[in-house]
Amino acid sequence: MWWQLSTIITCGTLAGAIIPELVKVFTSTESRHVREVVTASKQGGASLNILAGFVAGNFSAYWLGMAILVLMGIGYYVSNGFPTGEHALMMAPAVFAFGLVAFGFLGMGPVTIAVDSYGPVTDNAQSVFELSTIESIPNIKPRRSSSTSASRPTSRRARTSWRRTTAPATRSRRRPSRCSSAPPSWAPPP
Repeated sequence: MWWQLSTIITCGTLAGAIIPELVKVFTSTESRHVREVVTASKQGGASLNILAGFVAGNFSAYWLGMAILVLMGIGYYVSNGFPTGEHALMMAPAVFAFGLVAFGFLGMGPVTIAVDSYGPVTDNAQSVFELSTIESIPNIKPRRSSSTSASRPTSRRARTSWRRTTAPATRSRRRPSRCSSAPPSWAPPP
């Protein structure tokens, strides 16, 4: 009996592992189905693009459904081996088997959540490592602030262009404030 229960729960765990892989097959940028949708977007109108998306979506749903159907079928087949008659442990072993398949399927949820949560942490750790070793790379100089005079261009043509684009913005800081305590000239007297 223990091997039957473990087999049924394993069917659910397999569903939790197989379904994300099937999703990758149909949603990856290297996927043939995605390339067909892209081709339809480039060569056809909006209706062709929508139809190509529906076809790819239905095709992926078909294979996901077939994977669940096969694994539930295995669970049903194994549950038929439970004792029946006077020595029956339960009245509806197939329903219990479907529940165990769902239990195994949901058991993969925390694994998926942990992997999705830990991914950004490892990406952040990689970037921190790269930034910590950047000083050891030869000819790397710190970037200067854009507000310093050292960031001004040195060639005459570049200086002229820089003055046209950047200098008016820096000069606007020197203007007196337009906000004053006096009322505007068009305002009626109090």
